Amino acid sequence: MVAPARPVGGGGIKLPFQLRLGIFLCLAALVIGFAAWLLLPQPHYMADHQLQISMSGYNPNRLTIAAGRSTTVELVNSESPFHDGGGLHNFVLPEASISTVIPAKSSLVITLPALAAGTYTFYCDVCCGGKENPAMRATLIVQ
Repeated sequence: MVAPARPVGGGGIKLPFQLRLGIFLCLAALVIGFAAWLLLPQPHYMADHQLQISMSGYNPNRLTIAAGRSTTVELVNSESPFHDGGGLHNFVLPEASISTVIPAKSSLVITLPALAAGTYTFYCDVCCGGKENPAMRATLIVQ
């Protein structure tokens, strides 16, 4: 004769079905809520100024900032990655030792250091004739 099977796992505390269901639903809601939070767009950093960069140049092509204080500038490259050179642009301001690349379809916030009053030229030298092309140069006025 065969002995009846015994439950495996030792006789731990068995929670009522409603309590187990409640715990499961709370954990599921927590996981789903966290996943939804991760999918939300990150808050957009507001820069002091914004520059659009395209194959036709900078817009605006003249930027005025205050002397003696740092300034943030959002560089926005709306070019397609399938354009010449992968749609890359850069921002070069030699007097501030800044040279940064902005990939296609992206933006980047940079901080210009405190500069002395004067007129400076910044440019893109990645494509479209580089800094020799008048459209790829712009003016920074510090006053």
